[in-house]
Amino acid sequence: MGEAAHLDRQERIQLIRTLRSALDENGLHRTPIVAGVGATSTRETISLAKDAAAAGAEFVLVIAPSYYASALKANPIATKTFFIDVALKSPLPMYVWDGKGRSANKNAGQIRVIYNFALVAGGIDLTSDDIVGIARTAPNICGIMLSCGNVGKVSRVTSLLDESFKTIAGFIDFLLPSISVGSAGAISPLPNIVPVGFCYGVVA
Repeated sequence: MGEAAHLDRQERIQLIRTLRSALDENGLHRTPIVAGVGATSTRETISLAKDAAAAGAEFVLVIAPSYYASALKANPIATKTFFIDVALKSPLPMYVWDGKGRSANKNAGQIRVIYNFALVAGGIDLTSDDIVGIARTAPNICGIMLSCGNVGKVSRVTSLLDESFKTIAGFIDFLLPSISVGSAGAISPLPNIVPVGFCYGVVA
C-alpha cells in the first residue's frame, strides 16, 4: 500500500477499505492486501495491525521501530522480541478461500510478514540467524521481505526454514538472483507501472 509512514491512522484505514472495495468490484476477491503497520512501539504496531485487519487486509508488513535504533542495534534480543510480541499479540484474521471469493472471517490465525530494510529502520539489519530465530519462535510469521539486497541472506534463510516461510525480495533489481536461491518472488512498485512488460522480461 505504498509508504505507510506518510499516512495517519485514519488514512491508512481508508486506503485499505478503498482498495478492498475496488478489488472486489472488479472481481478480484481473492487478491490479498498487504498493509504496512510499522510504528515506533509494539503497542502502536499491534493497534495498526488490528485496524488493517478490520479494514480488509490479509497480511501485515512489520518493520523494526527506528526511534531507538541505536539501542536496539546494541540489543538484538530486544529487536527479536518486538517482532515476536507483535506476531503473538496482534491477531490478524485469516480468510478462508472457498474457490468463489473471500469467505467470512474465521479468525483462523495470523498472517504476518517481517520487513527488513535497514535504510529506513535506523540501520537495524536483521541477520539470517535473527530471522530464523524469530520465525521458529513465532511460527505464525509467514515470511520476510528483504530490502537489503543480500542474496546470501535469502539463500541461508530459505535453506534453514521450511517452505511455509517465504523470503521475498524487496527490490526488483535482485529478483532473479534471489529466485535462483529460493525466494518466493518480490514486492516492488515497478511491476505496477509496467506489468505486461515486466512479465515478458521475466519470462524471457
